Amino acid sequence: MKITFTILFIILVLISINQYTGWEPADLLPPQTVSVRPISEAELNASVQLVDIDEKIYRATPKSPSKWAAPLYGDQKTAVLINWKGSNRALLSPFKNLLRTPENSAVYKRNIYQLRGSFQTSARDSFKGFLIDNCGKQAACIINPRTRQAAILTKKDPSYMAAFFERYRNW
Repeated sequence: MKITFTILFIILVLISINQYTGWEPADLLPPQTVSVRPISEAELNASVQLVDIDEKIYRATPKSPSKWAAPLYGDQKTAVLINWKGSNRALLSPFKNLLRTPENSAVYKRNIYQLRGSFQTSARDSFKGFLIDNCGKQAACIINPRTRQAAILTKKDPSYMAAFFERYRNW
């Protein structure tokens, strides 16, 4: 009986961790290769936009351990994927595996936000609102706290994602 409750407790903890962070036990294994095709600069340029993060967002989002505030105040770039009601489910595995490669893991932190409902609330001009508005329906974003900008990838394709991470590594 104790063993059953222990196993059930461990499963519930793992499910909670997955829902909150997007991490799963498979993340402990070496990254799988993601098959990608070459993307030209013109193709990538057409699918990426840069957005400045306004000062009012910094004022409305205090520095805290919140997972929504962390990308603003980090010491390195953060790659963000928002899986809103399963809209980016197909990109979760390529996103994780691309960011677990040595060249990307040294440059990017990884945040996965799992949004279940169709309506999300956030404080006015907060970073959470900024992410939902700018990255919520897109493939991925890279937040650079040094330049106070977000690079937004609109094309939901692992090939574009790989080229996106490569291009913004030294940004």
